[in-house]
Amino acid sequence: MEIRQLEIAGVVGNNKDFISTGAVECDDLYCVRDSNMPFERDQNGVITDVVAFGYCSRHCRQNEACPSSDSSKDKGVTKLVCRALLLDVETLANAELSGVTDPYFCARGADAGR
Repeated sequence: MEIRQLEIAGVVGNNKDFISTGAVECDDLYCVRDSNMPFERDQNGVITDVVAFGYCSRHCRQNEACPSSDSSKDKGVTKLVCRALLLDVETLANAELSGVTDPYFCARGADAGR
């Protein structure tokens, strides 16, 4: 499944977290594009219609550690922490996220999608 930047920008807008299932690269995990990931833009500052990439993540429990499979990414801006993404109870109830009932996922940043 391929999602494009313009689709994300149109649905969630800028500076929001985005999560999806079905990304081949992530096997049985979730694909997250966090609010800190910039959109590619053209020379006029307009978001381009290219594939939107994220990173593989998993569901976690609040305050749980989220070590990466590559320990070199466990520091600085690439460090994953267990935090709430912008998912409300209704969205979780209607989503096909394998029984996930709370909004906690391993993701970069601590801004919870502001």
